[in-house]
Amino acid sequence: MRSLSRLQAPRTRCTSAGTLAHELAHILFADWAAQTGGAWDERSREEIRADAFARHLLIPLGGLKAFVGRRPVDDSALSAVVQHFLVSPQIAAIAMHQARLISDSTKASWSATSTPNLAARFGWSDQYRALQGESRQRRAPQRLLARAIAGYAEGVVSLQTIATLRRVDAETAEEELRGAGITPTDVDIEWADPGGLPRSILICRNWRRTRPAQDERSADHRCWPRSQLPLDQQGAPVD
Repeated sequence: MRSLSRLQAPRTRCTSAGTLAHELAHILFADWAAQTGGAWDERSREEIRADAFARHLLIPLGGLKAFVGRRPVDDSALSAVVQHFLVSPQIAAIAMHQARLISDSTKASWSATSTPNLAARFGWSDQYRALQGESRQRRAPQRLLARAIAGYAEGVVSLQTIATLRRVDAETAEEELRGAGITPTDVDIEWADPGGLPRSILICRNWRRTRPAQDERSADHRCWPRSQLPLDQQGAPVD
């Protein structure tokens, strides 16, 4: 069984995207339980493939080349790539090396760089801290929450359901919804006239009960044992 440590919430969005993309590869290739031989310090073929899948998903080579363009490929370019694609410096360095933008030695040097260091050097530490807070914040699935809010507006979903999905108290949820002009609609229930209902036949265990419509002609309830139920010539129950 795969370790759950890889699925724990990472500290930044840059690393969380890479982790999720890596695990998505295992799901798509159905190799999460695959076991291959090798030394303890050797990465398996499945892990290497998942890394490659995540890298190409998050930072495709065509988009990388278009983004770098003609700018000088130095440390500031690495910082810009990490900030733009929201990937770790390690993923960015490997992708830039595959795009033939940097040498082997530069890739090795940049792979040892951390995102906080890049953010501090090139002036986006505030954005980095914002990304940290954003990655730690739990969010309700947007489509599910949107449908629940639509149901609340129609009067068929409770306010507490919205609050539970958003992990806030009911007062906060109601205040925000009211501020957005969303209030539940009063639903008027139209009850059917029982006089217009057809005559029904109810069966309960070994008894058969005929229940006529409630009108002026007949309002009696007749109960028959199944063995004594009157039948017509075709074998149908007689009202």
